[in-house]
Amino acid sequence: MIKAILFDFDGTLVDSMEDLADIAADVILKHYKLSREYGKMLYKMTSGLPFCKQIEMMFCDCERNKLAVDEFETRKKNSFKEHRLFDDTIETIGYLRGKGYMTIISSNNFKEVIEDYLSSRGLNMDEVLGFSGGLSKGRSHVEYISDKYGLKKDEIILVGDSLKDAELAKECGIGFVGKTGLNSREGFLALYQMKTIDYLLELKNIL
Repeated sequence: MIKAILFDFDGTLVDSMEDLADIAADVILKHYKLSREYGKMLYKMTSGLPFCKQIEMMFCDCERNKLAVDEFETRKKNSFKEHRLFDDTIETIGYLRGKGYMTIISSNNFKEVIEDYLSSRGLNMDEVLGFSGGLSKGRSHVEYISDKYGLKKDEIILVGDSLKDAELAKECGIGFVGKTGLNSREGFLALYQMKTIDYLLELKNIL
């Protein structure tokens, strides 16, 4: 029986992916002289990882990487409160918590950015895990939740919008629900068989 639901943040609870992809495209154009279209594609292809890891995948050990990452993170932090929650986020989280599910954010965004945003929107979660304190989305988040709350892996699922989210869930041995947007239903199912949703409220029907 599922007891805890881990939610990716950007693109899953918050409609932020297009804006973040635009920032990444600007940064990649400035520092690596690649077109905005190509930079945006690279960002989306590697989404689900911290931006510092995305840049490493794109440009290996390029000396410009730190400047690019610092600029991206600064612009992201300064603009993040402008992003809106998806229309059904608050209703879905309230419903799930009312049914006794633990709702936990598992993101590679910075924890303090997430907590500040949630406070500004009045959205309450049972736990917020970000890219901080030696933790990151994937195995370390799952192990932290398992140890803290005494949960088995088959009692935890992850809801996310990226193929990397699906891969991380599979590697960790937990369930996964793919939310379309960044990727299509067909894109998720090409990776492996999984449940997919177009809207968060659809979780009511599959849990």
